[in-house]
Amino acid sequence: AITLTESGNQIDAISAVTPGAFTFSNAGAILGAYQAASATLTSPSTITIAQPGNFTLAAGHVFNAGSDIAIGAAGDLTVTGGTFNPGAGGSTLLGASGNLLVPAGAAITSVESLALGAGSQLSLANGSSVTVSAGSLTLAGSQVSVDGATAKATNNSVLVSAGQLMLNNGALIEAGDGLVVSAGMVQLGNGSELKAANNAVVAAAGSVTFTDTSRLIATSGDAIVEVGGGITLENGSYIKAGNDVEPVLNGPNSVL
Repeated sequence: AITLTESGNQIDAISAVTPGAFTFSNAGAILGAYQAASATLTSPSTITIAQPGNFTLAAGHVFNAGSDIAIGAAGDLTVTGGTFNPGAGGSTLLGASGNLLVPAGAAITSVESLALGAGSQLSLANGSSVTVSAGSLTLAGSQVSVDGATAKATNNSVLVSAGQLMLNNGALIEAGDGLVVSAGMVQLGNGSELKAANNAVVAAAGSVTFTDTSRLIATSGDAIVEVGGGITLENGSYIKAGNDVEPVLNGPNSVL
């Protein structure tokens, strides 16, 4: 059964239990926005939602799938919370061609692997959290900004791919296994932290900067920082590892 509650030109609520895959595609832009205040979707197969404009997914959304979950916006995607439960070994993709925003105080949870990707900026605002309890976590965007927020894979790896990665105001990205950051530039400030239970690798085509007690920690492995520009540690910032700390300076313009 599928129940849609509509007001004006938007869906206010969705409740669905389907015998197969669930797909909601607003290809003709019949709706101005997918902006359901509540949604409970259950499918033994996949769950797919696509919107040609902007999405706002509210905290009351619960998605239960037998395999993968994919939610995409051709515009901007705002995720004010939600619980994503793909099937065992499955994954959830939250993607936007424009910006993807996790606003202040929002909480996103998933058991299996979760990826957040933006064509432009991926922003985790103050007090927000993204938590994956079993699978891996991927954060991707031309700019990834984590400001006073937490992004964590409790028992698995974290991958960050960004043109610019910026952590500020005590932000934390933490991996229960390995952490890999691949970026053009990385900047941590105001007590922010990149942390891995095993190896932590930060690779930047440009510079990596730690200021104001920010830090990189590889609890039981190596901490490797590879740059094409410079590595800067200021005002009590540090890099710490259970094994080795390895700065790798590539090219004649690299400085430590």
